[in-house]
Amino acid sequence: VNDISHLISLTKVDSMIDFLCSKFLDYFIPDRLVFIFKPPRKKHLRQYVYRSLEKTDEAFSTYCYEYLKEYFDQNSSHEESGKVYYFRELISKLPPEAIDENLRELNPYIVIPLIAIGGTYGIVFLTRKITGTEYTESQISYISRIFSILSITMQNGLHYESSITDSKTGLYTNDFFFSRLTEVLSLVKRYKQNSAVLILDIDFFKKFNDTYGHLVGDKVLISIAQVLKRTLRTEDCIARF
Repeated sequence: VNDISHLISLTKVDSMIDFLCSKFLDYFIPDRLVFIFKPPRKKHLRQYVYRSLEKTDEAFSTYCYEYLKEYFDQNSSHEESGKVYYFRELISKLPPEAIDENLRELNPYIVIPLIAIGGTYGIVFLTRKITGTEYTESQISYISRIFSILSITMQNGLHYESSITDSKTGLYTNDFFFSRLTEVLSLVKRYKQNSAVLILDIDFFKKFNDTYGHLVGDKVLISIAQVLKRTLRTEDCIARF
């Protein structure tokens, strides 16, 4: 109950997943844990890959996502979000082309759909535990309960994230930046602390757009945004000015 209450109180997707991993450490450790989901207004899938509950920079193939999404949309309801499916039983129900080499290599033990009112928006894979032992009934029950809550809180978090981030780069919007800036300035003044603002400009970017086109320019913006996001700390705020 305490775990669920804490999860409901979180608003950031990263914080939700971090909390989930910290709780799994108390109960069991899957060899690998993979989250794949589609944020609102975004073209590309987002993913988190963990080994022994340590976050990695690995990129898992998302080839199987649409096949699994279609299956869960057809066979599961919103009320069943968080339901545990055993991969060995799913294989026979999916078309052969859905099981690519990457998915076979992962060899998940459990597959969990994240389902909202609009349908499936995410898939979670858990492999066997690092100890090699089976998941107990109480552990399976815990996984199902916690993911049924996560499916709701994560969707709320994604929608909030979508409302305050730039759809192209994923950075915070100008409005959100100034809202955060006002808050930070108040804290700096009250507690006599220091903070910093850094503004970056891309040299000759207009000339680049004129030469190669705005679509290529967008790719540059996205690449730079990704580098900056990897560089900053969680508590920092990076926005498209």
